[in-house]
Amino acid sequence: MALGSVRECEAILEIENVQDPVAKDLLNQLGAILFKLCQIPVENTKVPQKTRDDAQEDRS
Repeated sequence: MALGSVRECEAILEIENVQDPVAKDLLNQLGAILFKLCQIPVENTKVPQKTRDDAQEDRS
């Protein structure tokens, strides 16, 4: 989803004929950062899993 937003921003710059090299460079850097973040395997991320007890506490 984030990469799609970067592509939308690129399209806006193109449609509006923005020639600012700083804006284009920042957008390029953002795209590269998001691309690298999307490449991180899920098994390497640490997302806490709710236990059954935690889920029951949330309902109370």
